[in-house]
Amino acid sequence: MCGNDCVACICAYFIPPLGVYWDLGCGWEVIVCTILTLLGWIPGVIFAVVMIGCKEPASGREKLLEDSERGEGPGKTAEYVQAPE
Repeated sequence: MCGNDCVACICAYFIPPLGVYWDLGCGWEVIVCTILTLLGWIPGVIFAVVMIGCKEPASGREKLLEDSERGEGPGKTAEYVQAPE
């Protein structure tokens, strides 16, 4: 984790949606975290820490996007080969 993630985790401990906003910006993650925090502080903290700590690096997302545009990677359907009997 880099310094920004550490600050986001500290914010997430006290106000979970703030930590998610600090690290990921305003998106669906902040809305879900806010709802979970309203339902209970602990679910909000758990969601915030998971979202902050388990995100993919930007370079990984860019590679996945390029692969999917070319028809490679996880979006490609599997091709099965029948084994000789």
